[in-house]
Amino acid sequence: MADIAKIVEQLSGLTVLEAAELVKELEEKWGVSAAAPVAVAAAGGGESADAGAAEEKTEFDVVLVSDGGKKIQVIKEVRAITALGLKEAKGELSRVQALLALGLPADFALYSGDDATARASIELGFHGDISVTANVAPSLMHRMCAAARAGNAAEAAALDAKLALLHRDLFLEPNPIPVKWALHHMGRIPPGLRLPMVPMSADIQPRIIAALQAAEVIA
Repeated sequence: MADIAKIVEQLSGLTVLEAAELVKELEEKWGVSAAAPVAVAAAGGGESADAGAAEEKTEFDVVLVSDGGKKIQVIKEVRAITALGLKEAKGELSRVQALLALGLPADFALYSGDDATARASIELGFHGDISVTANVAPSLMHRMCAAARAGNAAEAAALDAKLALLHRDLFLEPNPIPVKWALHHMGRIPPGLRLPMVPMSADIQPRIIAALQAAEVIA
């Protein structure tokens, strides 16, 4: 009889890609599909077996709840499967430094999701910024990020200083309400919001205008 415990131990050491390849090989060798148990369960609730095979599911939602103490391996495998990167939006540079210290592949895309710390994150080694501010000041944000990536710290800092009020004040109310108000004020989009968004408070409007002026996107 096979040593089940030993087999389980060996399987536990497989990477996600190796496990997927194993399933594929077994499906081909045995002439079965990993979706078969699902089809059986679906047909077991009193339905006739003659009702036809359940449609095979081809798309799945995967929720990663834990890295199992193998953060680097998990991130690498997710990258290999999805070709995706990672956005760090906490605005904590310690987290940025921790990610950079993982020794991820050079082509693993790391992006800031917090405009206020984007410049510092890029200067530390991130690839760019998934930005809210760029909705209203795209050219200035692009120049700032490009300067940070090129190592032009003084230029990046000067550009970022012009953007600082936008980084802060575009979040005075839930995003994207201030952004939409600003774009309408700039003449870029018509007025109006979809529910559940509500109009921005009147007392915030002067602050948004001042932030736009500081960034020199309006006079």
